Amino acid sequence: MNTFWSKNIFGIDSLKTIRDFRFNTRFSELYLQVLPIQRGMKLLDLGCGPGSFTRCIYDWFQGDLHVEGLDLDNGYIDFCTEIAARDHYNITYTVGDACKTIFSNESFDITTSYTVAQHVENSSFLKEQYRILKNGGYIVIMDVGGYNENIVSQLEVIPISREEFNILVALKIVDEQNNIIKAERHNKHKNSDHMTMSLLNDMGFTDILHQKIKIFGSPDNPQSDDFSRLIINNFYSHYIDLAISILNTDNSDDIKHIANLYIDLVNERKAKRIKMYENNKKLWDSIETDVNIIIAKKGAI
Repeated sequence: MNTFWSKNIFGIDSLKTIRDFRFNTRFSELYLQVLPIQRGMKLLDLGCGPGSFTRCIYDWFQGDLHVEGLDLDNGYIDFCTEIAARDHYNITYTVGDACKTIFSNESFDITTSYTVAQHVENSSFLKEQYRILKNGGYIVIMDVGGYNENIVSQLEVIPISREEFNILVALKIVDEQNNIIKAERHNKHKNSDHMTMSLLNDMGFTDILHQKIKIFGSPDNPQSDDFSRLIINNFYSHYIDLAISILNTDNSDDIKHIANLYIDLVNERKAKRIKMYENNKKLWDSIETDVNIIIAKKGAI
């Protein structure tokens, strides 16, 4: 059983929080103006992680879309399957390698991926999608185009304690010493947009387009309670996930102690921010991120 990513790189809850924000229903019109998805299509999301995009796209089309998700990590797939059963999503999830899938030739109308290409060998990843796409089908490659957190106001009101800062420094040193995790996090297969588009062209894809959409959120803007809390959770998810990934790779008592203490300290800060939100104390902290999208079409043979 492979649970390397869900335990050591990105915890399920943290990655779900981040992707639930990026693919929230609020932004469906932005995505659907760009993505070549139509009702009745058969869609495969490669490297689906905790399944946020698959569930969101299913919601956007009110189920009038055949959606499947694939990931090499059993932890993510088990989570996706459990959520689909609980919340009645008619989505199929499969454990598998995005560069060598079990699917037959010309099985899908569209393949999608988000922050996957930089972690796999690009040629085999793109060739496999060409193989399983129907003639006239589309490949969609999504990535983080830019990310900015404006949390100055938050840190002025809820500053990081000296204890938390010292532990953070210690945990980062431990993390840097873990060469496996470090290599994975450095996007060893990351290509420029131009190079990716050139590869797609060489493989026979046509109508290649490069687009960006901007996602923005502040907890203090008029919005639903759930979405505001989701934004606040995004502020803290990276910090907590660092400690969780270290806990899953270093079992020494000293590391367990400081990592768990750090998680408690971060959660204390998060609870203070949520309390301010509940008391209508506006900080106007915000997240702004670009979603970088490359789309191409499989030309008829």
